[in-house]
Amino acid sequence: NKGFGPSFPVRLASAMGEETMMLMNGDKSVFFDSPLSQEGIQQVKTLYDLLERPPQDPAIAGDLKILKGDAGKSVLVSSNLRRAVATAAVGFWGRLKRHKDKIIILSCLQEISRNVDTLALAPPKGVPTIAMPREVDGKGKTLDPQYMDGKFNNGNKALSSNGGKRMNEFAEWCFSREENTIIAAGHSLFFRSFFQQYLPKSFQHQAKKDKMVNAGVVAFTLNKILFSGKMVYAIPQDSISVIHGGFEDKKKKKA
Repeated sequence: NKGFGPSFPVRLASAMGEETMMLMNGDKSVFFDSPLSQEGIQQVKTLYDLLERPPQDPAIAGDLKILKGDAGKSVLVSSNLRRAVATAAVGFWGRLKRHKDKIIILSCLQEISRNVDTLALAPPKGVPTIAMPREVDGKGKTLDPQYMDGKFNNGNKALSSNGGKRMNEFAEWCFSREENTIIAAGHSLFFRSFFQQYLPKSFQHQAKKDKMVNAGVVAFTLNKILFSGKMVYAIPQDSISVIHGGFEDKKKKKA
């Protein structure tokens, strides 16, 4: 971090030039749709390791079987942002290889923010370019597109879109599927808002206040019920369970 000095205009111009060249050459960017950082990759590797080693905690052994694709019917989905798809690809690489699964790209899972790093580069029906770490896939190459499905990717969120609409769209999509379990790779603000929206208003839970940690896994049930003549979605307050990581502790962060 060199700060604002005499060389700042030159460095800024250089970065903008690099950004232009990257955007002209495909879904690469310094600013937009930021990829998973090296720190993020190491965090996701803890999830990969959890799924690939024998279960240490009997209490979550059944959940891990579902996540690995070894029990029940489940489907992997992800936001259309690169860091979310990379989280799914790295964390569930063992499942993808063993079962030849695909990560279904859902634009409705795109993060709730207008920051430039939340603007998707993958075009409608397209899939992003994902760099795989060598210590996971053994090659350090880009993820083969055969492991992704862009059928439900509508591209970057429209100006008329908002988080509430996309959360409801995601809930509707879940109930259109035959699988019992939807495994979603997304974003901390989106999921916190999802809990705020669908948990009972009077119910207090950390999920409503704090963001999930990177590569965290939290399980819950989503119900579809008839209320006042219309169908609505709700999360039973006793259905939330932490499988891995959980939520940020604001007190520890301040300390």
